[in-house]
Amino acid sequence: MPRPKHVLFVEDEQYRNAKLVRFLQAKGLQVTAACTLKEAVETAARGGFGCVLLDVMLPPGDGENDEFEALTAGVEFLRRLRSGAIQGADPQVPVVVLTGRPEAAVEEEIRRLGVQAFINKPESMSVLLQTIEEAIAA
Repeated sequence: MPRPKHVLFVEDEQYRNAKLVRFLQAKGLQVTAACTLKEAVETAARGGFGCVLLDVMLPPGDGENDEFEALTAGVEFLRRLRSGAIQGADPQVPVVVLTGRPEAAVEEEIRRLGVQAFINKPESMSVLLQTIEEAIAA
């Protein structure tokens, strides 16, 4: 059964969020955005996503502004997703990581957890679209 053309876009930068959502929707994808770790977990639990587009750095969304947690919240989301800890979410859903500051240890952990692609910001819109479409088709 083919994966749905529905992308969970986890990104805390509102401008980037709006711009990419409009672009992806114009290309025929349904997009649901989440801006914090808490929102990402709650949204992923609804299920039905063909791909997750994940920023690594995002606020936890629990009222705390811990800098370390912000640097690793995307990794924590991926860890929970892959372990099956997010009930309702497909632990095998393809994930495309989009980040501006890939630290070596963080990138290594992300790759270990299994992602389809790792794209550095600023991204090429055409490459991003192709990568998401390939992830959904996989």
